[in-house]
Amino acid sequence: MNRTERKIQRFRIGTGQMKAAQRKALQRAMTATLYLETKRERERMFDIVTAIGEAAGRDVMKADNDRWTDSKRRKLVGARVPQEAAERCKRCADARGISLYRFVVEALEEACKCAEAVPPGVTESPAAGSAEVVEAP
Repeated sequence: MNRTERKIQRFRIGTGQMKAAQRKALQRAMTATLYLETKRERERMFDIVTAIGEAAGRDVMKADNDRWTDSKRRKLVGARVPQEAAERCKRCADARGISLYRFVVEALEEACKCAEAVPPGVTESPAAGSAEVVEAP
């Protein structure tokens, strides 16, 4: 497939995934290019309009690819929490200037580091704030 054919394919994919109003606006813009004065203006505007459809096609193709590779690279680790807890986490993330997603990932990383730092057979006593040895059965 040559470059032009790939561009046409991306354009078709992009316009096929657009909402009807977006497609109609794109069609109106393409029609308007016919009324420009010079051939050069018409060609330039046509290139700009088709680039919009092509960009939409690239976005669709990237999203499809990301969906396929994402499941191989990442796993969803989620928890349903009370609304108040979610709002508290959001406020804390905002105060640090990071997204809630980044805040949660960092919290999980920190919890894992703490858990990995405790030797096997030792549990942390939350009340006393110290570690105690637990006999293995």
